[in-house]
Amino acid sequence: MADAPAGSAAPATTAASPTVEIVPIEVDRDTVDDPTFEEQLTTFTASLSSSVLDYPVEHGRRYHAFRKGSYVFPNDEVIGCDLSPIQPTWVPPNVKFEVDDVESEWTYNFTFDFIMCRYMAGSIGDWPKLFKSIYDNITPGGWAEFQDWDLRCASDDGTLTAEHVTHQWCTSFLGVLDSINRNAYPGPKLLDRAKTAGFINTHEEVIKVPLGPWPKDPRLKEIGMMNLVQTLDGLDASLKALMMLGYTEEEVTLMLARVRKELKSREFHSYIKL
Repeated sequence: MADAPAGSAAPATTAASPTVEIVPIEVDRDTVDDPTFEEQLTTFTASLSSSVLDYPVEHGRRYHAFRKGSYVFPNDEVIGCDLSPIQPTWVPPNVKFEVDDVESEWTYNFTFDFIMCRYMAGSIGDWPKLFKSIYDNITPGGWAEFQDWDLRCASDDGTLTAEHVTHQWCTSFLGVLDSINRNAYPGPKLLDRAKTAGFINTHEEVIKVPLGPWPKDPRLKEIGMMNLVQTLDGLDASLKALMMLGYTEEEVTLMLARVRKELKSREFHSYIKL
């Protein structure tokens, strides 16, 4: 995604980035056996979908709805790029989507002040080429932001083990993506790739994203619930990939049902990294 166009080339030297310490997430021991969890999950899903889309309009400009007031300016001018025309038709007038492949040659006749590339895990075959395309299309003095996953499930307290079906599903699915050159854990390499491409003033932040509302911290608990919702909704998307390993459709369906059961049981405290 990018904001309003201008100028030509981009910076060409590199700079160091500070080391970021990643601390364990404290577990909320009081809600492990909460009998209202299923009800909370349903309510959370419904309230999230309605509130985020309730955009306020003031003085003829549209503003964000989620955490209203955190950003005081109207929504920025944005161009989005995707391989598939899946975007909604009710987007604001400052947003435009284009069907294109970011790994193809970029043919814009202008450069961008800001380019954001995020959540491309499992989608890119040539990461150095993508970084070069982004670098070559930024205005001098402009900025790029990369946000991406390390989708390898982990736990600090050892509660997620190789015996869990969730661990087996994650390992198998990521293995398929590796076999077709679509790495699902590009996050740890983003900083080095940015430096190699020529970006300066680089900074890296690594965030643990819990899978489920098991953290004690209220904010992380909410994030964990969001992540659980999207994971449960998206599990079926891995069916075709897992069938490439020789599983039948029935076997994959049974595996995913067991994964759903484990994720809702909250018997382990897993997370992925962003």
